Amino acid sequence: MKRFRSTSLLKSFMLTLALILIGATAYAQKTVSGKVVDEQGQSLPGVNVIEKGTTNGTITDIDGVYSLKVNNNATLEFSYIGYETTELNASNGTSFNVTLMEDTKQIDEVVVVGYGTMKKSDVSGSSITVGADDIAGFVGSGIDQALQGKAAGVQITANSGQPG
Repeated sequence: MKRFRSTSLLKSFMLTLALILIGATAYAQKTVSGKVVDEQGQSLPGVNVIEKGTTNGTITDIDGVYSLKVNNNATLEFSYIGYETTELNASNGTSFNVTLMEDTKQIDEVVVVGYGTMKKSDVSGSSITVGADDIAGFVGSGIDQALQGKAAGVQITANSGQPG
């Protein structure tokens, strides 16, 4: 009978300890939320909000609003194409409104080529840019005619549509 009591007491102790540890783990998390906007105050939908160092994350909705359950000492990372990545420490509160700044350097370093996109520094040939100012005021029937003569080495021909 004594052995039964000690086993039962040990099981009760282990169960109580497990419940305390589970409760402490649940207490170590909180839900953070807020809104992400650009420099003009416009909401940004689809911004990646990630707890740094984990795969725990979410994206902002159509109004730029997010909500995410994170650890108390988490660092949040906000990233969006064309904008600088921003980090903030989430240990100081539960509501964080974030303003992302445009990253124009990131956009200027990409070159679109006929078979994909490459970094500007990786392109081995020459490249030319034809901007809106180059074809402004053009009167014609199509973009192919507007580009004629604007870039060296480019030949544009119109086909009649007949076979052969």
